[in-house]
Amino acid sequence: MSGVLGDITAPSVLLIGIGGGGDILATLPLAHFLKRSGVRVSLAGLSWKRREHDFLHRPRRIAEFSGITHFNDRIGLVHPGTKVGDTVHVEAYVSGIDPGRDVLTIDISGGIRETQECLEEYVEKRDISRIVLIDVGGDVLCSGDEPTLRSPICDQTVLAACADNSKVVLAVFGLGADGELTFTDFLNRFRSLRSSSAFIGAVHLNQLGCDDILSDIINGSSECSKAALEFYTKPQNKKILAEYRHIAASDFDLDSQKISVVGVPLRSGAREGELSALTPCYLWFNAKKVYSSSKFSSWLNPQWNVEQTIAELKSLGVRTEADD
Repeated sequence: MSGVLGDITAPSVLLIGIGGGGDILATLPLAHFLKRSGVRVSLAGLSWKRREHDFLHRPRRIAEFSGITHFNDRIGLVHPGTKVGDTVHVEAYVSGIDPGRDVLTIDISGGIRETQECLEEYVEKRDISRIVLIDVGGDVLCSGDEPTLRSPICDQTVLAACADNSKVVLAVFGLGADGELTFTDFLNRFRSLRSSSAFIGAVHLNQLGCDDILSDIINGSSECSKAALEFYTKPQNKKILAEYRHIAASDFDLDSQKISVVGVPLRSGAREGELSALTPCYLWFNAKKVYSSSKFSSWLNPQWNVEQTIAELKSLGVRTEADD
């Protein structure tokens, strides 16, 4: 096996949905593929959920969960019956889909440094060979001044915590499906990242042999993942999706391609996603180069906790998860 998939087909892989909410669902197609390849796979999401799924709208502490196995102060192993009060987070749903593997929830409330330390402990004790950070929508690629940006804290905290780790690679799935990165802004950022060799390659869903689990993801109460997969599975989008062959053949010279973009309403019409032939792909990037080339690398202090980060970004005029 060669290319990106060969690079991550290591003895043991940790897949982390880094955007909070339901980003863990985007780990499932890769997990399905890797499991068939004999890889030991662990999955993780963040304990910060959107307001409609958890009224606190902040990272939940591990001690707040019932039915969870404590790993350390910031990581808990989730089971199908794990709850916060009466609320079942999506990690518990994922644990029920494919029992027998570690499914983690990560509390990032301590900020970048504490997130880094808790993950390093897990990686060492579980002998993890590779870490894949997965963001749904692509806002992790934002420089920081995009007017559509709404939820950078989860992405940037985990990215910053992991960027210096040589085991880490960053993937974007469902490009445009969160309404936070317009296709025009993506192209501008992609040009810059590609010129610095930060772009590694792409893997299309149809390379993973995962069609039998797509319904589990669509039913997982994540609007963004659902939008991306419904776009991929609807017959009327076949012509647009076929553009991917030309994109791949051009070695992702996106400026040389005519790429169709379809708008979809999100968040009850408060946002609009922009979906394309790149949406049902994992786009792979060098995590360190993405983080170091964004404004967040100079804005964020690794010693700050999440509340200090919220305050700093608010003072800079940057909207965050805390504003929604």
